[in-house]
Amino acid sequence: MMMIKPATITPANLTSLVPENDAPAWAAGTYKNGDKVISNHHVFESLADSNTADPAKDDPAVPKWLDRGATNRWRMFDKSAGQVVASGTGKVQRRVSQIGVFTANPETIDITITPGSVVTGLALFGLVGYQVTITVNDPVDGVVYGPEVISLVDPSAGDMWEWLFTPVDRIDNLVLTDLPAYGTASIHILIEAGTGGTAQCETAVVGEVVDLGESIMGASFGITDYSSKDVDTFGTEFVIERGFRNKVTFPIAIWPEQVATFRRLLTEYRARPAVWIGDESLEWTLIYGRYRDLNVVRPHGAFYECTLEIGAL
Repeated sequence: MMMIKPATITPANLTSLVPENDAPAWAAGTYKNGDKVISNHHVFESLADSNTADPAKDDPAVPKWLDRGATNRWRMFDKSAGQVVASGTGKVQRRVSQIGVFTANPETIDITITPGSVVTGLALFGLVGYQVTITVNDPVDGVVYGPEVISLVDPSAGDMWEWLFTPVDRIDNLVLTDLPAYGTASIHILIEAGTGGTAQCETAVVGEVVDLGESIMGASFGITDYSSKDVDTFGTEFVIERGFRNKVTFPIAIWPEQVATFRRLLTEYRARPAVWIGDESLEWTLIYGRYRDLNVVRPHGAFYECTLEIGAL
């Protein structure tokens, strides 16, 4: 059982060929209700006419701009947005984490991350395409990893007939935990969808890989569905399809010498997301999110036991 501690991605360490043209850049002036602008790589919508406020300095207690979330270029790194809610006799804007948002671009998503620190893991979620190529390049030693070409075609056909005649299934999550430990290297990620296709990525994470213990039998997965499903007195169903979140439950065995480190690490990430890896070869055990509660028990002297329930973001 491993986790990837996410490195911070900023405009200073990201180069992206995905255009940032969701709306005009904000400039000092007057905006009417409904106008949209880009500020700090987020799209803001004016909530009033004759709006001269700067979105970057907007007061959440008296909001004049609604933060609609990150621009298309940044959605794979930033899920935050604003939500205006009632508060007493007025309204305030609070920060929320969106679901179902992703970066999309015709044919390819081509980015380079230079974290400025040692990273040994990479994870991509919500992929749409036919292959991903990863290359790690150090300014002194040159290419130190890859180009690693990873096909997104799921090879798990039951037999030759299924392989030849049923629709091709695609892998949408992948993780690498063997990146070389270079503090000055850049990581190039190329997601390809082919001519006429649209490449997509919901979440991209690079960071340090940390060993948490041993995954043991009993892991499970599911989803939390936010759709509305109502039935009236005549048995008629009314369904409104909404978003959902994946969830995975991991039983873990922790060796005694790891317990103190495990406790400190999980305390640090009690409200912060990370990438959790049960088994690299099992796609359903890869998840980016936050764990719920932490309870560790010592059933005997050989090892400690813990069950982590991770909810995806």
